[in-house]
This record gives sequence, structure tokens and C-alpha cells, in this order.
Amino acid sequence: MSQSNNLGGTTTSTKGEGSSSAAKGARVNEGFREAAEHATSNAQAAYGQMQVASDKATGVMEETYAIAGDHIAEMALKGLEIAKANADASFDLFRSLIGAKTLNEAIGLQTAYAQKLFETFTGQVKDFQDAAQKAAVEVAAPSRSAWENGSKEHKAS
Repeated sequence: MSQSNNLGGTTTSTKGEGSSSAAKGARVNEGFREAAEHATSNAQAAYGQMQVASDKATGVMEETYAIAGDHIAEMALKGLEIAKANADASFDLFRSLIGAKTLNEAIGLQTAYAQKLFETFTGQVKDFQDAAQKAAVEVAAPSRSAWENGSKEHKAS
């Protein structure tokens, strides 16, 4: 195949260039194919890493929710115990007041009840506070552990 062009007094020939263009096109197509395969491979690897990270995060969340649920139940029971103790103390006071013979005795019973109630309340608040602090530490433990492990893995890579 021979072709001649005369453009402005210059003659150019394209003889034999068809096979050269096809070879260049094949190399370009091969380059695009390799780039696409490389990009696909990278995307698959990234997806795999994201799936592993997602699975780990799901595990951490499940563990955190389980621990939190246990502590919520514990706190609810503690609250019920406190309410029962306070109700029992109130009923005890009312029984004592019913049996009081004088006004001074009734006032003395009420004063003793108020002092005992304040001491009990102080202890109950401390117990509740300790339980809440323990719960916070234990609920945060899975996330803290995952963060530390993730940091170590990141530093290693």
C-alpha cells in the first residue's frame, strides 16, 4: 500500500506505516489493559482490607454493646435495690411514728431517719458512682484495644 500526499510542496509517504500504527495501537491497548488490571487488583485489595476492617469494627461494636448491656442491667438492678432500701426505710419510719407515744419521740424518730437517710444516700451515690466508672472503663476497653492494635498495625506497615 503506497500513498503519496503533496501538501504545500512537500511530499509525505505513508507506505508501510499501517503496520507500524497497528503495532503502536496494540502496545497502547496492552498498556491500558495492564493499567486496568493493576487498578482492578488494587481496588480488590483495598476492598478486602476495608471488609476486614469493617468486620473488626463490627466485632468491636458487638463486644461494646454486650458489655454496655450487662452494665445497664447491673445499674438498673442497683437502682432497684436502692429504691427498695429507701422504701423499706420509709415504711420502717412510718411504723415507728405510728407507735410513737409523744411528739418529742416522733420528732426524734424523724431526725434519726433523716440522718440515716443522708448517710445511706451518700453511700448509695458512691456505690452508683463507682459502678458507673467501672462500666465506663469496661465499655471503652474494646474500642481502646482496637485503636491500640490498629495503631500498632499502621506503624508496622
